[in-house]
Amino acid sequence: MDHPSDERLKILQTYYPNIHIDKNYICDTCHQAKQKKLSFFPSNTKSVQPFELLHIDILGPCFVVSMLGYKFFLTIVDDFTRCT
Repeated sequence: MDHPSDERLKILQTYYPNIHIDKNYICDTCHQAKQKKLSFFPSNTKSVQPFELLHIDILGPCFVVSMLGYKFFLTIVDDFTRCT
């Protein structure tokens, strides 16, 4: 749900010279993603198998469009496995 770091982009640039790295670019989405959120209340609900309970969150539309033109982020977390 994010983009590669400048270090990774530099490595990719050796293989794909058409990748452009703008050191002056500030990603607003990364800044927003680091903001703290309030905690959820404790829940007594416990899942006993994968996909029994999913936690879903959507963020958007974002002010800054992703490199591929997307404006929304969708996060899905499985309660049992905690996989995202």
